[in-house]
Amino acid sequence: MRVTRPSPRHRPATAPRERSSYLDFEASARMINRSAWFPILFWVIAVACAGYILHWQYRSARNLLGTQASVALERELHQLDNALWGRPNGMDEAARFRQLFLPMEDKSSHYFIVDRIGRVAAADQANAQAKAAADLFDETALAALKQLDGQGGTLIAADGEGLLGLQALRAVNTRQPGGILVIQRNLSTERARLAYHYLSALVSFALLALIASTLLFLVMMRGVNRRLGQVTKAISRFAQGDGSARADMVGHDPIARLAGAFDNMANRIGQERSNLAESEERLKFALHGSNAGIWDWRIDSGHTYYSPRWKSLLGYGEREVLAHSEEWLKRVHPDDLPRVMAQLNAHMTGGSDFFESEHRLRRKGDDYIWALERGVVLRDERGKPYRMVGALTDITARKEIESALLRSEEAYRSVVNAVTQVIFRCDGEGRLTFLNPAWSDLTGNPIDSSLARPLTDFVAAEDRSQATWLIEAANRGEHGTVAGELRLTTQDGGTRWFSLHARSLGADRASSGIAGLLTDIDPLKKAQDALTRSNKERNTILDLSPDGYVFIDRDRQVVYVNPAFLAMTGLADVRIVGKPLDELEGFLQALSDPAKPLPHFVDTADDVEYLVHLANPAKSILKWLIRHIRDENGQLQAGVIFFRDVTAQMEIDRMKSEFLSTAAHELRTPMASIYGFAELLLAREFDAATQRDLIQRIHRQTKNLTNLVNELLDLARIEARGSKTFKFKDQALAPAVMNTLGTFYVPHETHSLEVELEPDLASVHIDTDKFQQAMVNVLGNALKYSPSGGTILVSSAHKVENGRAFVGISIQDQGIGMTDEQMAHMFDRFYRADTSGAIPGTGLGMCLVKEIMAIFNGQVTVTSEFGHGTEVTLWLPVVDPTISKG
Repeated sequence: MRVTRPSPRHRPATAPRERSSYLDFEASARMINRSAWFPILFWVIAVACAGYILHWQYRSARNLLGTQASVALERELHQLDNALWGRPNGMDEAARFRQLFLPMEDKSSHYFIVDRIGRVAAADQANAQAKAAADLFDETALAALKQLDGQGGTLIAADGEGLLGLQALRAVNTRQPGGILVIQRNLSTERARLAYHYLSALVSFALLALIASTLLFLVMMRGVNRRLGQVTKAISRFAQGDGSARADMVGHDPIARLAGAFDNMANRIGQERSNLAESEERLKFALHGSNAGIWDWRIDSGHTYYSPRWKSLLGYGEREVLAHSEEWLKRVHPDDLPRVMAQLNAHMTGGSDFFESEHRLRRKGDDYIWALERGVVLRDERGKPYRMVGALTDITARKEIESALLRSEEAYRSVVNAVTQVIFRCDGEGRLTFLNPAWSDLTGNPIDSSLARPLTDFVAAEDRSQATWLIEAANRGEHGTVAGELRLTTQDGGTRWFSLHARSLGADRASSGIAGLLTDIDPLKKAQDALTRSNKERNTILDLSPDGYVFIDRDRQVVYVNPAFLAMTGLADVRIVGKPLDELEGFLQALSDPAKPLPHFVDTADDVEYLVHLANPAKSILKWLIRHIRDENGQLQAGVIFFRDVTAQMEIDRMKSEFLSTAAHELRTPMASIYGFAELLLAREFDAATQRDLIQRIHRQTKNLTNLVNELLDLARIEARGSKTFKFKDQALAPAVMNTLGTFYVPHETHSLEVELEPDLASVHIDTDKFQQAMVNVLGNALKYSPSGGTILVSSAHKVENGRAFVGISIQDQGIGMTDEQMAHMFDRFYRADTSGAIPGTGLGMCLVKEIMAIFNGQVTVTSEFGHGTEVTLWLPVVDPTISKG
């Protein structure tokens, strides 16, 4: 029985385990097929062995036959030699020779007597009588005759299928060879008989072996057929669908192994069938869940199966679509059909492993859906396509998403191209792979030449190490988004500030590159720098400002106080900054005059001025106001409290009031005198002497009034315009002093004027008229405040102060002098040491002298002893000759 293996065309594609079972089954089948040859092989081997043995026995028997024939021939030669010894060998004796010695019935032997001249003297055949030996014998026999003729004796030699025996006959009288007896004996008949016997034995043995092999084969095949029948039944039952059919055979012979292989294969096929059923059910649910429509196209006939889902996707019922491939192709959108056919033909001809196409299909209502068609062709053993199976999936939603994504990408590109921030991407080594147009707009560097270069190439040298760290940190992805500020070089060689935000592109932290934004913060940086400078300037101004400032935040917490405020109040900033405004108010209340309490800061209105009278650390008067900074909703954001020390201003106001009162009094006194004397002259008639006296009095009062007004105007002009009205020049001091002394009147009756000036006083930078006015005021005071007379001494002096040389003009009198308290007020306006009114004057002279000397960058020093006189020195800076010359 022969087990047939399936052909490659019909052999099913199997999984690895099923393939292994199939190979086991196939190996067992081949082993059974080979076992059918065992009896034949046994017979062939047995016959071959018997033939080999008989062959060697035949060769031995043949050799033995040759040996026995040689011995018999030699014995016969000797017998004939003895019988013929001494007999004549002439031709007349031939007949008698044949009758006496040669067996006439022996057809296998021929006898010859050859004489010494090579003729046949006698022979058993009459036709050979008297013939030459050369005519009867071949070369082998002639050579033997020649050899024996020379040496005598007996010679046995092979002659074809027989033997050739030669015997030298002895002569009767001479004892010399009288001729040669030749016997030709043919052994072919004996050898043929021997071969026949051995061949008959071999044939008999072969027949016996064949019978034995046949019996063995029949016995073996009976068992094989019985066991194969058991396997065949199991296979048949399994093939008919009985999945439980098994051979259930034990043993290690090929059939048992075949049965075991079948059982294993059946078990695995059963498992695979179960898995296949499961898989088919899963596929069914998967196809149902995936909305895939199945089609099966028989290429030769065009018959095509369309699944119900395929039809429903196109809006058709079960019976509305014909089972032909044209039903599919005619519904492909005309614009997509050439591409679909090209892809289909490419797959048919082996150009692709699978057919896959995305195209539009017309539905029943003439609208189109986007479909994804996937299929694979099945080929026969010649590679010709005969079937194609595939699936259709509705991808309309995906196409709409892709279209929306495309629009989104276009919008993204528009945004990327329009955004003012630089969007960039770098590979794992930090080389730029993408830049949007903002790169060129902000840096001036072309995009094409910037790509493939490291980003750090465009970073300013001062920020390059920081940029390298930021890029490496972003590449590692350990910190998420990294951020930093750096400067990028521009095409014109400058730099521009950017804020960098970057993060890794790879899900794994192996660095597939980074992406990020570069935000232009150059204007912000410039604004910050400007703000920093402004803050520094503000802080400097606030630090240097004599006014106090307190800043509060939205929570009414003190955030800043300047040094002037601390100096005004004697408070330490650590006790104020960071504390609520109420605590600051409490500190100020504690420092204030209890009789004049501080108003509450919370209750005060903006830009309304208030006064706080401090008793500590020193008595002072502070003017303050508060301004709140609010948002559009009226919520407090910050606040500023301004403090100004108005103690001096209040004192000036007081002095101003006193000045006005004094000035009014000083003006009213001469005006009253003038008015009274003038009214008296108008009302009455006086003699000429009285009239002259009254007019002189009016003149003196008018002069005093004029001097007072002039001094007030000079003082006001100096305070208002400073040195703008002065006419400075470098000049020698001595002439200006001498000119002043020459024009000043000293009554000789009561006073004397002494001058002790150096001959070459240094040059000074002054306005001569203003200096003479100051000197006249001092000389006038020296004259007025020495009513008892005395000497007025004018001298010169020198000093060096802070590395600068000064020259002084000292005016000393022997008058009434001043106390320390009087000296403290001598430069105050309208102050007069003589309160009796006996000494005339306005009280503005020394104040005017001080203002003039201050404009000259000079000084006024006063020494006085009450009752003994006063010395006033006007100090002027010496002009550097080098500077003056330059």
